Amino acid sequence: MLESFASQAVKLLTDAVAGKWKANREVHEKVELCKRRIRATRVTGNIYRELYGLRQVFLDHGLKDKDDVNRRFFDKWLTDPVVEMGWAPSAVWTQAKIFQLHRGLEEVSA
Repeated sequence: MLESFASQAVKLLTDAVAGKWKANREVHEKVELCKRRIRATRVTGNIYRELYGLRQVFLDHGLKDKDDVNRRFFDKWLTDPVVEMGWAPSAVWTQAKIFQLHRGLEEVSA
């Protein structure tokens, strides 16, 4: 009986750890997909739409409060009201601003 209880406890613990690991991996994959899509965007008018997708991942999974790096990125790039709408005229994106965005993406983590 004690052996059965111990094996059930180990199974529950293993399942919990495996479930958390799988969930973390899925969030990491979502973030990496968003980052790749932003980097691959060649039409500057579409950058805000891609940032909108990353913003949703941040909000859905609590990533903005994960660490200071994510919080700074969220505050700088994902709080613009235009990001919430998902579109903007392309004239707002200069080469320097796009470079800053890409450099900031490198520091974001899930």
